[in-house]
Amino acid sequence: MSLKAFKNSVFNITRRRKALESYAWWNDLNYAQKLSATSLFNYGYNIEFIRKEDDTTIVVMTLDNTTVTINQDGLIDTHPDIKKRRN
Repeated sequence: MSLKAFKNSVFNITRRRKALESYAWWNDLNYAQKLSATSLFNYGYNIEFIRKEDDTTIVVMTLDNTTVTINQDGLIDTHPDIKKRRN
């Protein structure tokens, strides 16, 4: 791997990390959800939105046409039964 390729790869990792933490609702997630969201983000998933109902927060992330959710315990559901208003 060349030095230029290495610098680009480090830059992309740094850029992704900043982007994930800059989501407006990042502070609404608990530690378990942040950990799961970070691991999915490293695979290319992005946070679409979070859904709050009472004291429960569900994180909805997408990659291409795949939707996953993260519950309060940080568990990732790869086949969620969730209705979205938009695609």
